Amino acid sequence: MSLKSLKTAIIFICVLLTTTTTIVAQESQQEQDRFQGPWSTKYGDMHILNRYDKQVDLNQYADNEILKEEVLSFTRTNESREIWGSGKRIDAVFDHEILPAFFERELVLTEMELDSGKIRWVFNGNEGGFTVQISKDSVHLYQRYYDSFGYYRPTKDAENGTHQLAKNYRHPNSIWLASATKISGQLKTVKIRTDHTYRLVLEVNGKQVARQATNIDVFRNQIQFTDGIKEVEGSIYKPATLTSKDIC
Repeated sequence: MSLKSLKTAIIFICVLLTTTTTIVAQESQQEQDRFQGPWSTKYGDMHILNRYDKQVDLNQYADNEILKEEVLSFTRTNESREIWGSGKRIDAVFDHEILPAFFERELVLTEMELDSGKIRWVFNGNEGGFTVQISKDSVHLYQRYYDSFGYYRPTKDAENGTHQLAKNYRHPNSIWLASATKISGQLKTVKIRTDHTYRLVLEVNGKQVARQATNIDVFRNQIQFTDGIKEVEGSIYKPATLTSKDIC
């Protein structure tokens, strides 16, 4: 190889490295900007980052009318009562159905006055679960693991600067992945779906607002309410079975 060819090759490599570094730096800055957006929330050391719409006007969407069966219905007000070990709480709604491996369930809200309160649709399994949290201006979807006491994060002692484990050893819980969407308008339906591609999909009023990868198996679900709600009325639905037969 001649000296001229070697010099040309070196210049080409330098230009290529400079271009690659610039692209990576730009992508890193773009990702950082997304984390610093108005709906980037922190759970401990983890950020919530919504990879779909940062804000959804629910009045523009309506859920598709499909055949479905009611699983249960409920009505809750701000009336709370003393629960042993938990203090005063509003009664949760427990669905006694055992969920299949892949499923689709829809929460239809016919009446919802939340004020400062929140609704949490909680799905649980042996190792972890996922939760849909609804407030009057946002919807969150996050996955939780609670099958190891290693999920406890050490806390720093302000006096001597040492790290200590959390004092509550009863229920380990760590949020693993989360999405957040700001909403406006009337929230009517919330749909959660899992499938064979290990996808967890969340829709509000028929509009997909979050999609996450998951390998958590869940089989129970419940609806929890925090203080600050005025009245919530709704039902849980599943797709209707059109035909079936016993093959055993």
